[in-house]
Amino acid sequence: DATTSRITEEAVAAHNGSQCSSAERPGSEPDDDGRLSLTAKAPQTAEQATYTSVDRAESARGGSSGDGERSPPVTATVAGDAESALEVLQRATPSSDPAQLEKACSRLQADDRPPGREAGSATLRAMATHPEALGFQMEACSLLHSVAGTDEASLAGLVEEGGCESMVQALQMHVASADLVERAFWVMQLLSMSDEGRGRFASIGPGPGIVVEAMQRHSNIAAVQEGACVTVGNLCFNDLARDRLANAGVVTALVRLMNLHRDDSGVQDAAAFALHNLACSPPIAKDIAALGGEDALVEAMRNHPEVAQGAEAAAALEILFYVKSGAHGSDVSS
Repeated sequence: DATTSRITEEAVAAHNGSQCSSAERPGSEPDDDGRLSLTAKAPQTAEQATYTSVDRAESARGGSSGDGERSPPVTATVAGDAESALEVLQRATPSSDPAQLEKACSRLQADDRPPGREAGSATLRAMATHPEALGFQMEACSLLHSVAGTDEASLAGLVEEGGCESMVQALQMHVASADLVERAFWVMQLLSMSDEGRGRFASIGPGPGIVVEAMQRHSNIAAVQEGACVTVGNLCFNDLARDRLANAGVVTALVRLMNLHRDDSGVQDAAAFALHNLACSPPIAKDIAALGGEDALVEAMRNHPEVAQGAEAAAALEILFYVKSGAHGSDVSS
C-alpha cells in the first residue's frame, strides 16, 4: 500500500549504497552481537547489545522458564571436581547412565574455569552414545554453548569434531522439546560464525529441513524464534546454506513469526537480519516480497524504534526495492 511504499522508499534513501558481499569478502567480520551481516555495519557496543546476545543466549545455558524470564543457572549435582566430571564424559559408552552424563555436564558448567576444547570433544562423543536421552542432550547443548564461547580454538574444535552434525541430530531426535531446540539453536548460532561451520551445516542433508521444522513447531515461543533467526542469518552467509534453507521454506517461517511476535523487538530485529541475508539472492528476495516480507519489515520499523534505527530492516528493504525494480539485475551480491 501507499504507507508501505513510502517507508520502503525512506529506508532506501536512508540506507542508500549498501551492498551484499560474497562470503569471502575481506573484512566481513562478525558483529559484537554474534551475527554476520552481508552489509557492512558498525559493531554494537556492550551497552547496545540486544537481548539476543546477552539474556537469551544465557537462557540457553540455564534454560527458559517459558514466560520470558531467565531461569536460574544450572547448579552442580555431581560430587567431585570438574576433572572427575570430564572423565565421566570421556568414558561414556552406550551402557553408561545418561543421568550421570547429564550431571557431569552440569558440574562442568558450574566450575569457575571455562570449559575448553577437551570438554567439548568429550561432550560430543558422549552425545553420540545416548542420542535418545533428552535431559542429557539438553545439558550437553548448554555445555557446548559455553565451550563454543570460550575461545576461537574451542569453537573451531567443535566444528571439526562434528558439532554441527550433533546439533542437527539432537533437533531431529527431540524437535518436540522447546527447551532443547532453544539451546541447540544458540549453539548453532556460534558454530555458524565460521566458514567451516556454515559449510558443514550446508552439507548436512536434513539440516535445513529440521531447522525450519523446529521453527514451525515452536512458533509461539519468542526465545526459540530469536535463536533460530540469528542462526539462519549467520548460515545465510554461505550460498549453499542460503539456497537450501530457502528451499526448505524458511522465508515463510520468518514472515509468519514476525506476524506472531509483533511486540517483541528482539525477534523483529533478528528476523530482519535473517531476511536481509536471505535477500542477497535475487530469487529469494522476490520470494520474500511475494510472501509478505516487505510488509512485515515495514511494520517492524514502524513499531520498534530500535529496528528502524538499526541497519538490517533498512538494508533488506533496499534490496527488495532494487530487485523488484530490476535495478540490480540478477546479482545483488556483487
